[in-house]
Amino acid sequence: MQVPQQRPLTMLLDGNALMNVMYRASLPEAAKKSENPNSPEFFDYLIKNRSGEPVNGLKLFMKYVTILLNAWKPAKFAVAFDVPGGSDFRKKACPEYKATRDEKPAPLLWQIKRAEEWLQYVGIPVYMDSRCEADDVIYSLSSKESVASNVIVITTDHDYYQMVNDRVKALMYIPNAKKWENLKAKYPDKCMSDGHFCLTDKKMIESETGVKPYQIPDYKGLYGDTSDNITGVKGIGEKTARELLTMYPTIDSIYEAINKTDEDILAMVWKAYPDVNIRGAAKVIQALKEHEKDAKMSKWLATAWSNVPVNAVPNLNIYMDRWTQMLDWIK
Repeated sequence: MQVPQQRPLTMLLDGNALMNVMYRASLPEAAKKSENPNSPEFFDYLIKNRSGEPVNGLKLFMKYVTILLNAWKPAKFAVAFDVPGGSDFRKKACPEYKATRDEKPAPLLWQIKRAEEWLQYVGIPVYMDSRCEADDVIYSLSSKESVASNVIVITTDHDYYQMVNDRVKALMYIPNAKKWENLKAKYPDKCMSDGHFCLTDKKMIESETGVKPYQIPDYKGLYGDTSDNITGVKGIGEKTARELLTMYPTIDSIYEAINKTDEDILAMVWKAYPDVNIRGAAKVIQALKEHEKDAKMSKWLATAWSNVPVNAVPNLNIYMDRWTQMLDWIK
């Protein structure tokens, strides 16, 4: 799938997101059943190169990087990674953030490091910042690059929807086979024929999520996000969160209405609002009042930072002899 470009195209890939998915997708069944992903037995299951180094996820990762470069032929292409052990400002402010996630197994961490090294060696720029996440780096790069280029951010993470605007789209890798088939049937013109990638724009995001791209942090501020251990507002479900954000653009505007309006009058206003049906308005208002701090902290945690100091992405210049060397090393 190739979209005609009136301006140069910059593609920005979340390296951690794609590597995580590729690593797990390439695990043999015996490895998936192993209880200890750092044990020698687990290591024996993994696909290795001629030197005996694990390359199961790296092989798939570089395969899809190749597919993306060949399909889109971008003027610029860069990859962002998280810094292992980085002092992420979100975790400093909220230790519970992502606290429920398992630690990455050693073979995955090793392959992520090799991906960083090989990408730079073949001519693809890599960006990292120890103070924040790859999401923040890519958001900052997309803000800078979209001034003169069209931008496509590539990820598996729906947090990236908040970056989408008239000049920025999200190319989502969909690992779930059933979801992929449903999206391909619904949006055949947005799905790549090679690889489970679906190009999402503002209209599609609003149709699929019920909120506008810029409202994604507000939505998570209300409903939460179990994958990142973001609490949201206890008592607010997906439907109520969407309906609140139909009436108000942001969490701040919701609380402005709640704090300035009598509860009974506000409930009547909500009831009269077209195409909105909030059941138990009094309970919703009470839940919002009791958990205002949680709502605002949850939104803050879900908001990508666009002010990471990053240099502009250079024009893409692949060293093909090094690329061949990299492919030979992976074998």
